[in-house]
Amino acid sequence: MNNFKAEFEVIQEIVRRFDEVISGKANKFAMIELRHEIEENFVRQDRFNEITKDCQDIIAEHKQLVTTVNNKLDIKTDAMRASVRDLVNVQMRQRMQEYERITKQFSKFFGSEELQYQLDRKVDNDTLHSVFQLKASKKEFD
Repeated sequence: MNNFKAEFEVIQEIVRRFDEVISGKANKFAMIELRHEIEENFVRQDRFNEITKDCQDIIAEHKQLVTTVNNKLDIKTDAMRASVRDLVNVQMRQRMQEYERITKQFSKFFGSEELQYQLDRKVDNDTLHSVFQLKASKKEFD
C-alpha cells in the first residue's frame, strides 16, 4: 500500500509539473527556491547603495586621515630640521670659540708666521706612509 501511495504521489507531481508547463505557470515551490537563491546570493539594490555609500564615507575618512598625518609629519619634519640646524649652529659656534681660544693661547707663544712655519715643518700622513713602505723590515734585512 505504501508503495502504491508513493507512486501515486510521484505521478501527481509529474502531472502537476506537466500542467504547469502547459499552462505556463511557475511552480510555487520553484518560486520559493528561486527567491531563497536570490536572497542568499544577491544584495538588494537599496542595501547595495547603502553599503557603497558607507564604503565611500570610509574611504573619504581615510583620505582625510592620510592628509592630516602627512601635514603633521611635514610639521614635525620641519621642526626637527630647524632643531638640528640650531644644534649644528650652537656646536659650530662653540667649536669656533674653542678654536679662537686655542689660537689666542698659541699666539702668546708663537707669532702667526712662526706658527705657520712650525705647521709647514710637520710631515703629512701620505709622506710618512710612503716612507714606511720604503723601509725594509727586519726579516727582509736579514
